[in-house]
Amino acid sequence: MSNFAKSHSLPTFQERKAAISKKTNLSLRRKWLTADHIVDQCYCDLCNGVAKSDIILKLTQGLYDGQKRGIGERTAFDYLSAAMDRLHYDFEGQMEDLRADLYGKLLTVYNDAMQDGDRYSAIGALSTMIKLTGAANDKPQTNIQINSDKEGGVTVNFGFKSDEK
Repeated sequence: MSNFAKSHSLPTFQERKAAISKKTNLSLRRKWLTADHIVDQCYCDLCNGVAKSDIILKLTQGLYDGQKRGIGERTAFDYLSAAMDRLHYDFEGQMEDLRADLYGKLLTVYNDAMQDGDRYSAIGALSTMIKLTGAANDKPQTNIQINSDKEGGVTVNFGFKSDEK
């Protein structure tokens, strides 16, 4: 993504405007504001479920408000990428709320299962909470290898390095 489009990917207008320096000349500032307005429209189209290919087509044909003519595909992809980055910021903010809501619901399921004596559902709720909080350790703690020699000897390797005990 070009530097020009990177300044349009920040979540708020104040942050985006601060990213462009005050030393920039007036004509480039106008161009930046127009581009920011177009990226806003791309963002709205993404939120409304318009396909990315349709957004690229609208950008290249100059169909957005404020476009005097179409832009190149590479610039159109930059604008679309900036709009998708804005969606990423919104999604990150919502994920914390969603995670807290799901955690509360899982605690309710766990409490109900424990009161009913349903250990299977309680263990399932606990394992889901472990995955949700990121406390799950998917890698095995030790790697056990058993090798036999031609002479009948057996070697057991527990996966430790030679200097570990």
